[in-house]
Amino acid sequence: SSFEIGGDLKYGLTSTLTLDLTANTDFSQVEVDEAQVNLTRFPLFLAEQREFFLENSGSFTFGDVIERGVRMGTRLSDFTLFHSRRIGLENGQPIPIMGGGRVSGGIGSFEVGLLNMQTGTSNDSPGENFTVARVRREVGARADMGLLVTQRMSTGDGPSEWNRAIGFDANARPFGGLILNAYLAGTAESETTGAPADDGSAWAGRLSAAWRDQLWDVSAQVRSIGDDFDPGVGFVRRRNITQYYATVGTHHTPALPLTQEINPYVEVDHIADLEGRLLTRRQAVGANWDFSDGSRLMASAKTRMEQLDSPFLVQGEGVIAAGEYDFSEWSVGYTSSTGRPLSLGLNLTGGGYFSGDRRSRTVTARWQPSPYLALNANAGFNRIELPGTAPFNSNVFGGRVKAALNTALFASAYVQYLELTDELVSNIRFNWIHAPLSDLFLVLTERRTLGDDGIRSDRLITLKATRLLSF
Repeated sequence: SSFEIGGDLKYGLTSTLTLDLTANTDFSQVEVDEAQVNLTRFPLFLAEQREFFLENSGSFTFGDVIERGVRMGTRLSDFTLFHSRRIGLENGQPIPIMGGGRVSGGIGSFEVGLLNMQTGTSNDSPGENFTVARVRREVGARADMGLLVTQRMSTGDGPSEWNRAIGFDANARPFGGLILNAYLAGTAESETTGAPADDGSAWAGRLSAAWRDQLWDVSAQVRSIGDDFDPGVGFVRRRNITQYYATVGTHHTPALPLTQEINPYVEVDHIADLEGRLLTRRQAVGANWDFSDGSRLMASAKTRMEQLDSPFLVQGEGVIAAGEYDFSEWSVGYTSSTGRPLSLGLNLTGGGYFSGDRRSRTVTARWQPSPYLALNANAGFNRIELPGTAPFNSNVFGGRVKAALNTALFASAYVQYLELTDELVSNIRFNWIHAPLSDLFLVLTERRTLGDDGIRSDRLITLKATRLLSF
């Protein structure tokens, strides 16, 4: 048995600048990640859920940001120079955080953020120190520019290893509906981690432009990511690429009953390696139909070309061999209004999948009979058929319940079943706010693997108490 105590300090340095300190940081009350089905050859992006890193996280945003209502072909899940999940987590498993601090807010016309965190040793891995510094300044009323610097450094007894990154970004709305975004970022590593030669492959850049008005929705971008570009505190989905993307669409309100807006569009995505060899080509045509009651109907059809230089394994079941593949796919989805007590969603996807075929269905339901109770359910069905391999399914089922007995006592439960791995994940949490901003958590987390050889499980029961002392 063990007993641990930690603490956090929040102090207002000025009316616009806040200091946050943390020691022996604990995130045992955070809900477990939702499992995702990955049918690509690239890593998945998992969102941050820990409160300390979520607070003022917008001050540190850098990467493939998107403007609301504008299609850009990329998003932060494709590239972000700072992804806080790289701190205190390794392959989804927690690493002890010894402590750290953050200063964030405004100083005059500047928005600033400074973060420093220290982790302890875990599974023979040395402790590490993480530093992130961000500054952004408004330029006039319709533009801003900024700088982000990150460093990840080992602090153990062995040889010192470090990774550093620096990035410049700028955003502008010079007139009308014109939106401009750009960034340039580079990385460097210590020699012990195999730092590459300075051949320009450790850089990434992007330039994008979009026009959005009452009728037109037009955007284009070009971005390039080097093969050796590796931000140690960031996330990069795909390297060694130059991407060209363009889309044209309209959004207008026709004289049709129950219709708020129709948004037809076409888009083209072209990805090549740094030598100019085509790797991915995607052409799509689609439309979104927004109804006056808040519901939406979506449909699209795509043609794709994928060049694979090496084979990859799909969900541990089927192998996609190296080669060039041309195939088509389609998607249809509908979501009802979330403003009603009962809302439903359905998405169907089908067509080719490299050398085979794919059929996917996603069903979601949400019922909120009162402000004190909400129930959510989701089911994802994926069937893959590949030549020379028996068809296999990769299905995920989940459910969530949130209840508020009063303004101080809350409960939530989340259960998910992964059919391919025959795994059941449960997370049940009770939260009692016993004083202002002071909590008592009781959390049960269990991961069960079901199989022919019986049930294997990992179970964790956590009791956590926090108390706010204001001065």
